[in-house]
Amino acid sequence: MRKWGKPARLTALSSAIVLAAGVTVAVSQAVGSSGSGDVGEVVAVGVNDYEQANGFRPPAGGSFVMVDAGGAHALALRSDGQVDGVGDDSLEQRDVPVLPQGRSYVGIAAGDWHSLFVRDDGVVVGAGDDTYSQTSIPNAPSGEGFVSVAAGAAHSLALTSQGKVLAWGDNASGQTEVPALPAGVTYTAIAAGGFHSLALRSDGQITGFGRGDEGQTEVPALPAGVTYTAIAAGGAHSLALRSDGQISGFGRDVEGQIDVPALESGVTYTAIAAGDEHSVALRSDGTAVAFGQDTDGSTSLPPLADGTRYVGVAAGSGTSYAAVGEQARNATTTSLQPTALQVGSGTSFTLSASVAASGATATGQVELRNGTQVLVTAGLVGGIADLTVAQGLPSGQYSLTAHYLGNPALAPSASPSANVTVGDGGGLPQATVKATSAKKVAVGSTAIVSVAVTAKGRAVSGGTVEIKSGSTWLASATLSGGTATVRLPASVTARPQSLTLTVTFLGTATVRPGTGQVTLSVVKAKTKLTVKAKKNAKVGSRIKLRVVAKSAGTAAGKIQVRVGKKVVKTVKVKSGKAKTIKLPAKVTRNPGKVKAKVTFKGSRGAKKAVKTITIKVKR
Repeated sequence: MRKWGKPARLTALSSAIVLAAGVTVAVSQAVGSSGSGDVGEVVAVGVNDYEQANGFRPPAGGSFVMVDAGGAHALALRSDGQVDGVGDDSLEQRDVPVLPQGRSYVGIAAGDWHSLFVRDDGVVVGAGDDTYSQTSIPNAPSGEGFVSVAAGAAHSLALTSQGKVLAWGDNASGQTEVPALPAGVTYTAIAAGGFHSLALRSDGQITGFGRGDEGQTEVPALPAGVTYTAIAAGGAHSLALRSDGQISGFGRDVEGQIDVPALESGVTYTAIAAGDEHSVALRSDGTAVAFGQDTDGSTSLPPLADGTRYVGVAAGSGTSYAAVGEQARNATTTSLQPTALQVGSGTSFTLSASVAASGATATGQVELRNGTQVLVTAGLVGGIADLTVAQGLPSGQYSLTAHYLGNPALAPSASPSANVTVGDGGGLPQATVKATSAKKVAVGSTAIVSVAVTAKGRAVSGGTVEIKSGSTWLASATLSGGTATVRLPASVTARPQSLTLTVTFLGTATVRPGTGQVTLSVVKAKTKLTVKAKKNAKVGSRIKLRVVAKSAGTAAGKIQVRVGKKVVKTVKVKSGKAKTIKLPAKVTRNPGKVKAKVTFKGSRGAKKAVKTITIKVKR
């Protein structure tokens, strides 16, 4: 049976996600934005041997209000009271019982091989493995209903509306023997670990019961005036959130799962989750940290998109889930430059819009408007958008404004007017654009384009140049003395390719626009291959080679080791990470010198590299 941990229930928001075994979860409210996944979607990464990392997409017009995951399956409670599932169903642990007419589900819990479901009438039903009677649900006390559930490896817990805890299933370690409470004290939350249980009390204390051989039920004492506010039970460790925003960890620490990261001044922890061998914690700044064992990336939470934050976390043993949401939108200020411009009739011109926001770089779209008429729309880059009216305007006086449309984190705003005078541009000189770049640029390096703009043989003073690849905008710069040095974004050199770039001078009141081209060739980056080994080895021993392949082009791929003409070992390596390669004992069966030729075979962005090392074999 797979060993796993069950995290605490999350109550940060109404759309809390609750997760169990095999899962790390970061949750945020469902709103309209985009990023690592679509809004309202529960995305997943990590172990996917039973497709438990396929995640969930919300039903049309609905959302998910809770997610829980077991040993190799996951459940998602929908806003319409139905339950979806992914992953292993070999013991029918995803076979959700049919609801009576008019009823809905309000809670879920996923164990190793079983699942529990709370109905809105306070009844709990189960599915999946019942070897230890973990899905044989007892009746609630007279006059009470169940309000939440927790599922351990093979045991189950349920909290009643009057603050009592019922437990059933596997009791080999006493994990279902709920301690009695002092008079006037009730239980307020429950958590089920691998073979232990935790219950949070109304007086802010924690009761632990079940297996405690690694200290997972030995709750640390609190400073005066501090109470516990949330609990999480892992495979053999536990976490407790304190009222001062700190976390107490206790129990197994082989993988660093109770080594809680220190907080910066002014930041607190707001939610916790404990997996089998790792933990996750939510911070008050909307970020999440994970620590402990990183199975297939289970501690690598998806990056936050602009304007989003995490609002809950959960953890288990090897799969990670995240739902995307929105922050409150902050105010912005939009300006438009230049504030006065004169151009020829029908002549292209560009105005630059800047969007400022406190503590953030604005992203999103900006419209250039003539009254209510939208002339052009452009995206912000570094908080700036170049708004080019490519066909120009008829002769006349125009009062133009820039309108920032906002994003999930930032509110819309409009600029003061810029006055544009359009006259006959027939006599304006045409710009000549010359662009140059290095003939070859390595993957992962910075591509630079040098631009010179002249008109009638003289350098053009002022104005903007922009660079595009086809219709894709890459970068822009302002001319100084008729020249500009433009650094292209990292995406240009992310892989080997040949690009023909169009460089456009956008024109000024005295010089018409012009264009030029430059060809850029992006080639594979060099690979630095380092091979180390002891100078001497004994006959019949296995030589250990420590190999590292580094490259700006990501040196991830195959390493091949030859001794003489024979390939004796082939392994895969990750870029920049050391790999220990043990050669077979037959290599050292005779005394003498062993010459090992180590070859990195190359990758999409990194060149092949070869290194030879010689080891003396002695008796």
